[in-house]
Amino acid sequence: MERELEPARWRRKNAQALDKQKDDEAFSKCKTPGARAKCDPDRFMNHYFLTDGKPDPLKTPEPLAVYGYGERYALQALAFRIPGLHYVSGGTLKNCIPCIGWDRDAVFALSRSVTAEARREMKKKQEVRWEKAMHGHRSYLSQSNQNGSSQNSFELEQCRGSYIVECDEITDGWDDMPILTMDICDSKVAGTLTAAFHFGIFAGTMILSDSKQRLDDLIGPEDDSDSESESDSLDEEDSEEDEEEEEDDKKTTSKKRSVTKAGEKSGPPDKRQKPTPTPPGRVFYRLRGRETGEGEIYPDPEPGHMDFPSDGYATFNGLAYVFPCLGGNVQFRGYKVSDTPKRRPKPWNNFTWEEHEAERPAPWFF
Repeated sequence: MERELEPARWRRKNAQALDKQKDDEAFSKCKTPGARAKCDPDRFMNHYFLTDGKPDPLKTPEPLAVYGYGERYALQALAFRIPGLHYVSGGTLKNCIPCIGWDRDAVFALSRSVTAEARREMKKKQEVRWEKAMHGHRSYLSQSNQNGSSQNSFELEQCRGSYIVECDEITDGWDDMPILTMDICDSKVAGTLTAAFHFGIFAGTMILSDSKQRLDDLIGPEDDSDSESESDSLDEEDSEEDEEEEEDDKKTTSKKRSVTKAGEKSGPPDKRQKPTPTPPGRVFYRLRGRETGEGEIYPDPEPGHMDFPSDGYATFNGLAYVFPCLGGNVQFRGYKVSDTPKRRPKPWNNFTWEEHEAERPAPWFF
């Protein structure tokens, strides 16, 4: 029986030897740490940090940056198994560069250097993409009559079109950000426009008007998104404590009101503040949409404005009073590339609180 099995054992040993020979040849052809790690992570660790299976700090005394290796967690797990070896990720989120070495401070210093270099390269790529996108704006200026032409009066409808958008707070904070865009379209509601915006980390729909009051009437005041729920909750919490005080104050309050209604002055004259005039060319907006990573809906209509210059509608300076995912007072700038919007906005009601709640995942214990 054993003699019958011997040829099978020989064949298996020969196959294993042949596979090892092929692996050795493939690994020997790799010329960089990243290529060796991609070829065989275990051989990579033996090649640089182990001798006869034991840690060898003298084999590679300087920290090593492993360019071109994407499976950082696999390499990290192997590094943590070797006593005294340190691992830190450098680079960017989309281009992670493992840094490995025996000296912890040196590994962290290498990681910082690698990250700074990666961000410089990413910045250069973004600048090239932006310059290419700006060709569309320059082409639009050369073909339109808005390059330096003065406008007698502001017309909201002239804001329609397709824009590329520049926002440093977005492009400097996230890796490999695409060109930000805004497409302003007609609206069925008089005195308003709608817009589809894609600001990289956040995309959705805008409602625009040159009248802030019109937006308030259509959507509600800027700070009214949570006012009802907040006031209701406060009323419920304080109702029991305030019942007696309210009853005691009823008579006094009614007397004061009757005096006021009779026309008698109960205090200094009312000083009404004059409303601040709206600068010419200012367009107010409310936006809501969803975060592009996880897809979470932000249903609150966040306010802001855009100022169009007096010499046309080819550019604007924008200010988001509140911008989801970023915070407040976020500045951005738009450059028109076409009088025709490239896409239509999604319905405003796609981003309601009801939709937000409907898309929330159920608790894990249900």
